[in-house]
Amino acid sequence: MDTTVAVCIVTYNQEAFIGQCIESVLVQQTDFNIMMFISDDASSDSTYDICRRYRDLHPGRINLTRNDHNLGLVANTMKVLQSIQASGCDYVALLDGDDYWIDPLKITKQVSFLENNPKYGLVHTRIKGEKEEQNIIDGDVSGSILYYLEKHMRNCTVLFRSELLNLLDFQEISRRGFMVCDWIMYTIFSKSGTWFKYLNEETACWRTGHESVSNQQSFEKAVAYQENGLLQWQYLFELFPEEFPDVLRKASVYKHLKMLDLAYRFNRFGIAHDLMGKVPEFQGFKKSIAVRLKEFAAKTKPTFMIMYALLKIKKALKST
Repeated sequence: MDTTVAVCIVTYNQEAFIGQCIESVLVQQTDFNIMMFISDDASSDSTYDICRRYRDLHPGRINLTRNDHNLGLVANTMKVLQSIQASGCDYVALLDGDDYWIDPLKITKQVSFLENNPKYGLVHTRIKGEKEEQNIIDGDVSGSILYYLEKHMRNCTVLFRSELLNLLDFQEISRRGFMVCDWIMYTIFSKSGTWFKYLNEETACWRTGHESVSNQQSFEKAVAYQENGLLQWQYLFELFPEEFPDVLRKASVYKHLKMLDLAYRFNRFGIAHDLMGKVPEFQGFKKSIAVRLKEFAAKTKPTFMIMYALLKIKKALKST
């Protein structure tokens, strides 16, 4: 079988994780070729040295580059995807340097599905520890793509046809200053008419306990990440104004909801109190009971602290 799968791995200061990431690709059981495209974004730790050792041990299986200066996650990803596009591979799998695959047949299962179902262009799965999903849309997700991405898509589980890369403006996406780019990519793919397939099984581990672009450990950085998300919504509105006529209004609601969550996550009573009653409702969107409770608790410092403690307990129980 002449099929080739390219694995896009971008990494920065992930010396504790990158070895397991690479190993999880090396153990994939396939009857076709897998090539890793790894780009180290000017790490200051031993990440690049670890990658280089793996490249030397497995000649022909790892294309390794290192940036002279830090480009950032998005620009680094776009650079790798351009290299993959030029390589002429058939499929692309995504795997961040701090994540890893847990199913040695992950790639075989996904490629097999796409080979036998030409209308589909992308396939993804559950991550380790995630509950089984029973009602995920199978096929055309374009009409509900933003909800679908937030609820169901995990980057480290995705594999798609390489031809979809032709839909991306690599330079523009890099220029915009986005902190992440997966939502943009998958939305553009969905709007091209390609269908998405969900395989209801665990194939990957998505690490969330350490600091990363999407898991900031300070209030200021977490706010900056949420603000950056609004830039992505703006870009999607520019690309698809007819498909997302009210996306900017929804973005405003999204910002309020996320800021309320951050206020409780980082124990910021003043922020929560200022947001009280400001989460707007409109046709098609109503506040959940959880949101209403958070707003109510933000009326006074004592009730805020009670809610803060309850949310911490809930998080601790969920992680056990």
